[in-house]
Amino acid sequence: MSPIIAEGPGLQRFEGLRCAGPVDDDRKPYRLDVRLIREESGGFSVYLANLPGVVSEGDTEEEAVANIQEAFRAVIQSYQGDGVPIPWQESGLSTDDNEITKWLSAYA
Repeated sequence: MSPIIAEGPGLQRFEGLRCAGPVDDDRKPYRLDVRLIREESGGFSVYLANLPGVVSEGDTEEEAVANIQEAFRAVIQSYQGDGVPIPWQESGLSTDDNEITKWLSAYA
């Protein structure tokens, strides 16, 4: 199954979830506040403003977004596997001038 992806500001791109019917498992929807930072040496650093400690990078913006989605799923699975509450935060962080904000929706 592909994740639902919506990017901001203004939701520039949308990719719908491809499935035959409703999601019939126990996965929960999350709205990810993704922050990308263009590095002077090239590439992008990326982090989730909603979930402390979830960071990644990529040579391109698209690669960085894919990598942060993978990191998000791995961290959620780790919390769930350990039976630890997920320290999810509603986004309230301000955006620095050098950051690109993207909103992604994903199930985990």
